[in-house]
Amino acid sequence: MNVEKSTNAESLRHWWTPQRHAVKSLLLLVLWSVWWGGLTFYAVVVVPIGTEVLGSVEQGFVTQQVTHWHNALTGLMSLTLLVRAYLDRSRTLWIIAATLTAISIALVIWHARLTGMMNFEHQTVPGGFYGEHAVYLWMTAAEWFLGMVIPMWLLPVDAPASQQDETG
Repeated sequence: MNVEKSTNAESLRHWWTPQRHAVKSLLLLVLWSVWWGGLTFYAVVVVPIGTEVLGSVEQGFVTQQVTHWHNALTGLMSLTLLVRAYLDRSRTLWIIAATLTAISIALVIWHARLTGMMNFEHQTVPGGFYGEHAVYLWMTAAEWFLGMVIPMWLLPVDAPASQQDETG
C-alpha cells in the first residue's frame, strides 16, 4: 500500500510540476502583455488622439496621472522578472530584469522632476519643460525596446518538429 501511495504521489508531482510552470509562465506573459501592450497602446493611440482632442499641454496632464499606473506595472514586472531570473538561475534574464529596474527607477525620478515643473492650477508648463521631457521620452523608448526582448525568456522554445523526429 505504501508503494502504491508513493507511486501515485510521484506521478502527481511529475504531472503537476510542468503544469505549475506553464501557469506561472502564462501569468508572467499576461503581466508582460498588460505592461508592454499598455505602454504601446497608450503611446501609439491614446496620446495622439488626446493631443488632437485636448491639446498637447492638456494631454500631458492626463499622461502625468496615467504614468503612476504604468510605473506601478513596471515595478511589478521588474520584481516578477527578478524572481523568475532567480528561480530559473538565468543570468541573461537577471540582467534584463536589473536593466528594467534601473530604467524604472530613473523614470520615476524623472517623472517627479517633470511633475514639479507643472502648474496644475493653470495647467501650464515652463519653456524648459520640453527639453526635460525629451529625456523622459528617450528613457521610455529604452524601456519599450527592452520590453520587446522579454518574451524570448518567458516562453519555452522547443526544437522544430523535424529535429525532434530525427533525435527520437
